[in-house]
Amino acid sequence: MSEPSYLQIINTKNITAFTPLTEIIDNDDLPKEFTFPFNYEPHPITIKAAEHLQTYLSKQEGKLNQYGKGLRNKPTNGKMFGVLVVKNENDELGYLSAYSGEIYEREEHTVFVPPIYDKFKADSYFLKESENITLLNKSISDLEQSETYLAIKDRLNQLKSANEQKLNIERTRKRKTRSKRRVDKNLAKESLDATAFDNLIAQQNQESINDKFYLKEYASYLESKILELQQSYDTLKGNIETLKSERKSKSITLQDWMFKQYNFLNAYGEEKNVRTIFKNVGIDIPPSGSGDCVAPKLLNFAYQNDFKPIAMAEFWWGISPRTVVRHQGYYYPACKSKCKPILGHMLQGLKVQPNPMLINPADGKGIEIIFEDDHIAIIHKPHEFLSVPGKNIEDSIYTRMKKKYVKATGPLIVHRLDMSTSGIMLIAKTKEAHQSLQKQFLKRQS
Repeated sequence: MSEPSYLQIINTKNITAFTPLTEIIDNDDLPKEFTFPFNYEPHPITIKAAEHLQTYLSKQEGKLNQYGKGLRNKPTNGKMFGVLVVKNENDELGYLSAYSGEIYEREEHTVFVPPIYDKFKADSYFLKESENITLLNKSISDLEQSETYLAIKDRLNQLKSANEQKLNIERTRKRKTRSKRRVDKNLAKESLDATAFDNLIAQQNQESINDKFYLKEYASYLESKILELQQSYDTLKGNIETLKSERKSKSITLQDWMFKQYNFLNAYGEEKNVRTIFKNVGIDIPPSGSGDCVAPKLLNFAYQNDFKPIAMAEFWWGISPRTVVRHQGYYYPACKSKCKPILGHMLQGLKVQPNPMLINPADGKGIEIIFEDDHIAIIHKPHEFLSVPGKNIEDSIYTRMKKKYVKATGPLIVHRLDMSTSGIMLIAKTKEAHQSLQKQFLKRQS
């Protein structure tokens, strides 16, 4: 049987987005467990599927750049693509393909599964509300950039600055007179009798009250001079703030509505909303774009159409973004910030490969004691064995020695060997032995 033409698949508008893998594949060659999406080596069957998809991508020529464009046809970076090898209800092997985010003129590319919710379909609620928000943005921008608003704002700032300078002059005068009164009071203590001194203090107190009153009244006077201009500015500013408040309200309503459209199945057929999924991991508001990544799209479509997931792989295609290095055709894990909570739900019911970072390579391996006395032990560390506990794996030379030498007073580990390196290690049972051995290591003494 000849290999199917990708262009034929596109032109027939195949609504299942199922691309047959025509090579004869023995079931024994298929993975027995589904791909752990956050740390994996692509299975050969997913590489075959990915190469099929990459052949399609490479044939797009002029359309290829559209993968890196937004809906307004602005060139951006490339994006993540992915394949999900599946079996259909007739036990036929094939794959589904998807991309992250959105693709310009994506209706031409029916080889891909549809989004969880197509917010860009014609006359969608999202587009209508987005257009309303866009109109509000334009109204806000027009008001903020209008000649009247900018002229009033600029004139008001100038007058406020001038008034502040005038007030500062009066504040400086007030400080100087206060300092002079303090000097006069100190001199008067030596030269005036009690009655005259009390009269001076009363006079100075009244002057201080007068100065404060004058400064307050002067500030009120200066504000009154710009009151009319301030009121005009406040009216225009109020109109802008009203529009911003309306925009915020519409944005929140639209966001809430969008979250309700993102519901995800798992292999048991259980459905959960994206907000519920993220709340279960302590996150109230899902990150923007949650559910628009490759893996959720692929798995949700497979569950909806009774495809049996076999294996999955994701790869980058197009220009690398500036924020992170991505190479075209290279395989990458699913993102953790958006996909980990969602896939935690969606993978339930599938037999998934264990996280390789949690697999203990030292499991079942013993440690040979070459020599020991009351102070030290000399051991042989096998390869693929941690010297000290790792981020994900507790089992190590240290934890084994701590269990073996419960009464040891020393830190035990004198030096380390890389996990993959086998060799001799010294264990210190006492603090004195540990200090002595470390000094010898530092001085390179034998």
